[in-house]
Amino acid sequence: MSRNRIAAILSALAVLAAARAVADLDGSYVLPQDDWAIQYATRPLADPVTMLQQKIRRGEAKLKYDPDYGYLPSVLSNLQAPVSSQVLVFSKTSFQAARISPRVPRALYFNDRVSVGWVKGGDVVEIASMDPRQGVIFYTVDQEESSSPKIVRRDECLQCHASGATLGVPGMVVRSVYPDVSGMPLFHVGTFITDHRMQNLITRVGWETRMALESQKAMNQALKRPADEVSDSTTRRINSAADALVAYMLFTDEAPLDGRIAGASGFAEEFVRQGPRDRQGRSLRQFDLTRRIFRYPCSYLIYSEAFDRLPDAARDRIYRSLWDVLADRDHGRAFASLSSSDRQAILEILLDTKPGLPGYWKRSSSFGGVASEAASRPRSEQE
Repeated sequence: MSRNRIAAILSALAVLAAARAVADLDGSYVLPQDDWAIQYATRPLADPVTMLQQKIRRGEAKLKYDPDYGYLPSVLSNLQAPVSSQVLVFSKTSFQAARISPRVPRALYFNDRVSVGWVKGGDVVEIASMDPRQGVIFYTVDQEESSSPKIVRRDECLQCHASGATLGVPGMVVRSVYPDVSGMPLFHVGTFITDHRMQNLITRVGWETRMALESQKAMNQALKRPADEVSDSTTRRINSAADALVAYMLFTDEAPLDGRIAGASGFAEEFVRQGPRDRQGRSLRQFDLTRRIFRYPCSYLIYSEAFDRLPDAARDRIYRSLWDVLADRDHGRAFASLSSSDRQAILEILLDTKPGLPGYWKRSSSFGGVASEAASRPRSEQE
């Protein structure tokens, strides 16, 4: 087969894969974990559990056994998952299902980068840990007391945690079920996936972009094109994924709250204290909890390492699209729920608190100034 024929086939396959992937961005298409650009099972990791394991090996950290809770308190402390984040799950929806019931719920604890699961009398502590490149990595810690407890990677968790429910990448899933009196899910009645799945979408955009660029690289080699040439189809694939993330970051489809949400654990106050604040004291982690979840409708995960480590092509598109919306240039129906005051507040907060913003964000610190500056710049620079 001729080189040109091979290149044509590669090109057609790349376009087909891009179209399918983008069409299923919120559907059931599961991305290949063994793709050369991904290699989920073998690439080096930088998630919190991997960092903890390195500290343990250096003697800088230790897992201590508690006679009542096993290694749970030590795991929570080392991974900085607050006890106040505790959520109790009464349904049998874990590989420790036999131990879970309405009388013995599964406890979940979390922060921005890890989730920890524990069942009274359970065999293991379960950990889901967010790697900034690879997505969520799954681990367990055996609950038997040991002088050298081991944290073991458990990719079998992907049976539930890599599906359409997680946007086709290894990720978190919050699923509501109808249980019977024992806690067994009544799957024939139906289940519901609960948003927001922001972490999974960041992973999905990163994977889509790296796979698209790797396919482009192979195509360029086959056709003897310049190594940095990017086709329109590759650009569309990256931009479509990035724009979906922007829409999600700004909570465009968020359901309004019918009444006030309140808690008693102190988690809300602890959560808010973690966020960077602008010169007016505002933070993207501040809650509203009356008409919507957050006071300022832009995801605080824009500060995450996973966001910062997105491929340049995706992150550049995200910043451009986000700026267009916040500078009041994009009045599309998708962003109709964002008021001018919301856009201005989010823009001002990010200008004060987000390192690494492109230069065109920083040329003006006022909402009107940004909008008027955009109108005065040459179209080539705006694009």
